[in-house]
Amino acid sequence: MTSQAALVATHPYPIDIPVDERDDRTREALEKAAIQRTWQSLGFEPFREDLWLCSRI
Repeated sequence: MTSQAALVATHPYPIDIPVDERDDRTREALEKAAIQRTWQSLGFEPFREDLWLCSRI
């Protein structure tokens, strides 16, 4: 028997921060943490640095 396997990688980043406000490191960290919690709730796990993976076998 064979089963389907899938691997998805993402770079969760707050894309809704306007470009001219991305120098605010505190806001960026807060927004990034919120996004990472969302991705984690969907089954993604941190792999390295800002790369998150989800594998469904």
